[in-house]
Amino acid sequence: EMMHSQETTMGLKYLILDMSNILYTFFHKYIREEDDIQISACHAGALITMNSYKKKYDCDEIVPIFDALSWRKLYMKECGISKKKYKGNRRKNLTDRQKEQFAIFDEHINAFYEFLRDNSSLIVLKAHLLECDDLVAAFIDSHPDDTHILISRDKDFLQLLNNKNLTIVDTVTKKELSLDEWDGNADLFMFEKCF
Repeated sequence: EMMHSQETTMGLKYLILDMSNILYTFFHKYIREEDDIQISACHAGALITMNSYKKKYDCDEIVPIFDALSWRKLYMKECGISKKKYKGNRRKNLTDRQKEQFAIFDEHINAFYEFLRDNSSLIVLKAHLLECDDLVAAFIDSHPDDTHILISRDKDFLQLLNNKNLTIVDTVTKKELSLDEWDGNADLFMFEKCF
């Protein structure tokens, strides 16, 4: 699924969307709605988001990217590493109803992925054991001469800003993210993040 058609030429502008991130932003926005209304609002919001950024940046191709079960989680399980030591605050202290909402929504994220993959001409990416950030990095690396507009709220992507052909836009603030706080140095950002 990582390969684009043979018609790809140099100098394309790709709109890359962190769809899991975008869908969960809408999920939390509509958390008080009934399941079917919430899911419909999330999918509609994701499509509207996709369309508005395509128009704004005049992109040639749209690349929605979805998370899959992470290799990190399997590694942690095999090594006996507690979830609390790695993103332990996520989905913590949920009520039974909230757990049910997340389970239903996770199924619908996958259904949305399959719908886009099977019914559109978009470059839709999801790969076994890879998270969205793994796929985004690989996609950008495989298209080094093209321009990339990444739509995501995930600050982890700042490490990719050593690529001068990449712009990252926060889905909520609509502002471009930068490495100004780290003097434009992606390696310094990663060094601080790791510590």
